[in-house]
Amino acid sequence: MGLWLLFNLWRYFYFGEWVPNTAVAQRISLGNRLDQLLAFHWPYIERSLATAKVLLSAQGALYLLLLAPLALVTRYKRLHVLLILLAACSVAMVALHAFAFSGSRLDPPRTTTGTTVIVWLAVIYSATRIRLADITVKRGMLCALLLAPLAAFAAAKSYIPPYYLNWRIGLVEEHRREFAAVAEAHGIDMPTISNVDLGAMSWYKQFNIVDLGAIGSKVVAAVPFGPLLSEYFFELAAPDMITTSEALWWSCLYRETVFDDERFASCYAPIKETLEDVPDDHVWCAGRSLRRGMYIRKDVTADSASFERRFMDRLLRQPSLEVIANEIADCAARAAPSPYACAYIARAVYREKPRLLERYPLEAIAALFKGSSTAAFDAFLINGHVDTGAYKEAIIALFDSLAESKGMARVGASGGYDIYANGKFIAYRKAGCTRADAEHPFFLNTFMDANSAEPVHHGFGISTHGFRHGELCVAAKHIPAPEDGGKITQIITGQWNPKKRNYAWRITLPPPP
Repeated sequence: MGLWLLFNLWRYFYFGEWVPNTAVAQRISLGNRLDQLLAFHWPYIERSLATAKVLLSAQGALYLLLLAPLALVTRYKRLHVLLILLAACSVAMVALHAFAFSGSRLDPPRTTTGTTVIVWLAVIYSATRIRLADITVKRGMLCALLLAPLAAFAAAKSYIPPYYLNWRIGLVEEHRREFAAVAEAHGIDMPTISNVDLGAMSWYKQFNIVDLGAIGSKVVAAVPFGPLLSEYFFELAAPDMITTSEALWWSCLYRETVFDDERFASCYAPIKETLEDVPDDHVWCAGRSLRRGMYIRKDVTADSASFERRFMDRLLRQPSLEVIANEIADCAARAAPSPYACAYIARAVYREKPRLLERYPLEAIAALFKGSSTAAFDAFLINGHVDTGAYKEAIIALFDSLAESKGMARVGASGGYDIYANGKFIAYRKAGCTRADAEHPFFLNTFMDANSAEPVHHGFGISTHGFRHGELCVAAKHIPAPEDGGKITQIITGQWNPKKRNYAWRITLPPPP
């Protein structure tokens, strides 16, 4: 327990969070799950029991049954008893793991595999403690009669055919080589790529990565969907290259947020691309054609005349504070088409950050960006490795920039939330936000014509389309586009309180401006 506490203290001081990024990415909340357990919420209990069954089978927990017949012919000492107790406790922890955390993403048993080793140590050690000279015929026969069927039963219930955890490592290697070749061909130093990385390609330290798998990117983990992620992805992070080839599921998952956004087609050119039809039995994207391929951002190609490309080349040749300061001044002097017009400067500096830090203190680099139109994002890029909370300020600033850049007007207020909207987006902001406020799911009902009795319903939450920072909650959602040239006549939105089974608040809004 002492080592565990020391580890968590170190993790907090190093990462600035008690909860690891993997838990944020997978929406694991111990508080929520404990509430459901205490309330005996049956769907949660049922899912947890099913997960526990999978985990216990995968880790060979049933092999502990072999200890019963072995006990007939084994002499116990203190170490032996402690090992058996350790194995029993480990199995119990696997069962509790299912209730506290559920199964791990991609491969449910992968975080509890240590139990298999402990179980088999207990069984093997028990077998080595058999003393033939002390065994009576009766005990020996009873042990043999019980051991064989129990072993067969445990083996049958625990056997899992070999399978790939996700995708073959060869595919990751193939993408890595392709990214490196394209970067070299276009003269891009330390390119920023976006893929479903999950820590695979980042191992090589060859690229900066916007991880759509969310494990390796704090902002993507915190705001995995919706207009906030779209704005971050295209306007701030702006990866140089993107691949969608890992699995069709990911192309579907980010279809609305990334690949159907008009900026994807306008900002990126295909290096290779295919359109794949989704099977009719697919959960989310049935009947659609999804992109699979590799893409490069037009502003960073070798023949681009963009301000960003010219600055990248200049900074690569001369990594100095003077070059950065001059670019910041020049960009500020130009008429900015958007609040993100100068974000490319911090991105370029981030590429050359290791070389710059060899010549200048971090504080001197960071000081250049104070007062910029994207100051919170710039600070996140430049100082993020020492200021572990910088990404939170960047997300809140992103919300404000989203409302400004999209021309959203305040259309109402309810439940402590100020509500903003335009024809495409609706956004929510609440000061004095509690944990309960953040956990209540939102609903967005849009009526498409005056005679429609049934709205188009969308459910979402702050955990998927927004963010809570201290006592401030923000969220944003796309307003579904009317079909067949129709028109939205009314919007009803609010939050639902699952515990009380009624509305936490609701409001009827006029058609979006």
